[in-house]
Amino acid sequence: IAIASILFFMLEQYTTVAYYFIPFPLLGGAGLIATIIHFQKRRTSTQTHANYFITRLWTVMAMAFIFTVIVNIVQKQLPFTDTLIIAGIGTLVSGWIMKFKPLIIGGFLFFAASFVTLFIGEEYKALVHGIAIMMGYLIPGYLLKQSKV
Repeated sequence: IAIASILFFMLEQYTTVAYYFIPFPLLGGAGLIATIIHFQKRRTSTQTHANYFITRLWTVMAMAFIFTVIVNIVQKQLPFTDTLIIAGIGTLVSGWIMKFKPLIIGGFLFFAASFVTLFIGEEYKALVHGIAIMMGYLIPGYLLKQSKV
């Protein structure tokens, strides 16, 4: 999604491509398929309550992302502000449950980025979105993968 946001920004701002939005359905769809395949392979017979909750939380978050994007598209609005809020909720709650500060900070960063999008031009919202995904989710996610939480 971070790459799709940045490509969206670059295609819209620096080219005359009419379908500058195409990175989202292509990369988002590929990411969704890869995620489903990855989690199907990782199923285990035992699971902690926290893992169970976080898995269900992000399943609901995924549904909220998809529904929000569809609603925004139908209303002819960019979904960046709304999806940043959703990402903030999932990331912050996950960080609190795991007691992992980088995810907690990432959640608050998503809220701050969504607030920023209220005061910038439409043409920069995709760029803010992409940067927020990298800083609020990818970096904390890689830190979490390296940690012993």
